[in-house]
Amino acid sequence: MSPKRVNQCLVPVALLIVVYLGYRALYTFSLDSMWFAVLFYLAELHGAFVFFLFCFETWYPQHPE
Repeated sequence: MSPKRVNQCLVPVALLIVVYLGYRALYTFSLDSMWFAVLFYLAELHGAFVFFLFCFETWYPQHPE
């Protein structure tokens, strides 16, 4: 399998991350410790954003000659 194809297989994983973040925001926030819940959720959003940037950068790699 080519590296381009492997990189393009990451897109379904990215979609699963969006589903996870939605589930996390709707059903798992603790009202008793909202400060920590929001802090950790922001950290997860940052990780997802970095992963999306990685997918974008590696979608169509161009190698110099």
